[in-house]
Amino acid sequence: RVRSSAASDVYKRQYQRRVRELKPVWNSRQGKTTHKRERESLETPPRMTKFTRYYEILEVKPEATPEDIKRQYRKLAMLFHPDKNPKSGDKFKEISMAYEVLSNPEKRELYDKFGEDALRAGAENTSDLFSHFFGSFGQFGKGPKRRGEDLFHPLPVSLEDLYNGAVIKLNLRKNSICTDCEGRGTKAVDGIRKCGECHATGVKVVVRQLGVGMIQKLSQPCFDCNGHGYVIPESHKCPLCKGRRTQMERKILEVPIEKGMVNGQRIVFSGEADQAPGVLPGNIILEIQQKDHPLFKRDKHDLYLEKEISLLDALTQFSCIFTHLDGRTLLIKSTGEVIKPGQIKVIEGEGMPVWGSPFQRGSLFIRFNVIFPISPLPAEAAVVLEQYMGKTVITQEKDMSEAEECMLSDVHQSHKNLFTEEDQSKKGGRVDCAQQ
Repeated sequence: RVRSSAASDVYKRQYQRRVRELKPVWNSRQGKTTHKRERESLETPPRMTKFTRYYEILEVKPEATPEDIKRQYRKLAMLFHPDKNPKSGDKFKEISMAYEVLSNPEKRELYDKFGEDALRAGAENTSDLFSHFFGSFGQFGKGPKRRGEDLFHPLPVSLEDLYNGAVIKLNLRKNSICTDCEGRGTKAVDGIRKCGECHATGVKVVVRQLGVGMIQKLSQPCFDCNGHGYVIPESHKCPLCKGRRTQMERKILEVPIEKGMVNGQRIVFSGEADQAPGVLPGNIILEIQQKDHPLFKRDKHDLYLEKEISLLDALTQFSCIFTHLDGRTLLIKSTGEVIKPGQIKVIEGEGMPVWGSPFQRGSLFIRFNVIFPISPLPAEAAVVLEQYMGKTVITQEKDMSEAEECMLSDVHQSHKNLFTEEDQSKKGGRVDCAQQ
């Protein structure tokens, strides 16, 4: 009977405590009835922070509840929305940024403690933040969240590979984290010691006297630890990397060359550059350098080809073949017209593929160079040609007797560039006489 009475008293006290907690009480501060648990939350000390810019943007206090922040955001968003107020675009961006931070409990706590710099650094917790701002030594911290340098490398590519697409294997040498000591520089537990000269900061402050009452403070890397903030005794250094924490490694990259890529285009391999403890590796950037082709010339999506034909082929119908960049053999047939020296013809759809649209191709332009015979034709051949081509311009004996005879000789190579195609098109192949 005693035990049952004691147990009933315990249950009774628990019931009475529960009733008191749930008993509504008028709260003049909020203008509504609250329970004990809500009153305890109201009695908690206000949120203390020195970073209040985001709170000022949303026009709330640092101790505002998530409901208050959400309510105020909706109010300001409707007021400064670009659709209603086109001149308040920047203000609306600030409101959205502030709400994104303060509505997230983790981001809000990080902002209250360390400000906007912590959010830009992307630190997920306090240890990451201190590592970002103050660095670390060895494996006692995660190290600064800085990014390593990018490696640029030229990549010579043939015109055939740019036309057909290919995969090129590239052998590179780069620094990687030592696999034996995992980037610590030593395998011993107590092998790393803080540098006593710089107090594990890696930087020493040097004070110089410039004059009476004038001094100058300079920061420079510590020479004892080479700016690392720690030292490793010679007997404790890793036998593989000799305390350097990195080792040289050969890396074979398989570089995909897509159809239609152009000269100077870059291919990026993210995070494949040199590695270092506490540093995000940079990128390997390969720049395409198109090799010269003995037959084809390229201009963006078009190809240019020069073809030599004889004088007989130029005057009559002819056909010729050539091998394209993909190994196909193409047959060219003339349409029966006379091909003039330097005349250009085009074949649509036989140029370079367009990068990103490999089924779309440019054009192939062919320039015909007519090869004339070295020695003059005999008189019998001239008579036959005269039947089809007509008589020559100079046929009258009287004209020839009155003309002054001149001898032709070869022209030096430096004078041949005076006759360009543009000049010939303007002059029309005629010799103009200047007026006196």
